[in-house]
Amino acid sequence: MAYDDDYEDEDGATEVKADELPKGAITVTINVDQWLNGSLQDVVVKSLVNSLQKQISGAVKEAVETKMLELADQQFQALATEKLEEFFTKAHRKTNGWGEPTGQTYSVRELLTDRFQQYLGEKVDSDGRPSSYSGSLPRSQHMLNTLAHKPLQEALNETIKAFSTQAKAQIQASVSRYIAEQLAPTISVPAIKG
Repeated sequence: MAYDDDYEDEDGATEVKADELPKGAITVTINVDQWLNGSLQDVVVKSLVNSLQKQISGAVKEAVETKMLELADQQFQALATEKLEEFFTKAHRKTNGWGEPTGQTYSVRELLTDRFQQYLGEKVDSDGRPSSYSGSLPRSQHMLNTLAHKPLQEALNETIKAFSTQAKAQIQASVSRYIAEQLAPTISVPAIKG
């Protein structure tokens, strides 16, 4: 701590700038003049000690709570990850309506994979609703059509439409020019009198 004459007040007490204090420091200023003595001095000191004790215990309590929450969160994350992994990989058996085990064992991961394959293989209509008609497609094909085929087809149709419009205009201009150059001199049109 640096002492500087500029910071001395008239009583000779030295003050320290706040930015010179270490982070989390508790500042206590005791300005007890010489005239305080005996019981009054004891009351002031006890009051300051109690105030300091409350500040310190509050800071310690907050720090301990923060650290405990961090540790508890780490422990919970590790335990939850372990239990979920165990749940998805552990062998289970299907049960009947009374809870009695029946059938083969399976893991939840295998069950989810099988159900997803069934979902993708389910026959659906053109709107993606389950259907039993012979013209229906598997859901995976419907999803591919919806996500890839239809947008590509729409883009292709727009390109063809633009090309057709441009080609039509060019052909019409070419034919008009050909007629004007080749056929107009050979065709005689009588003058229309009015």
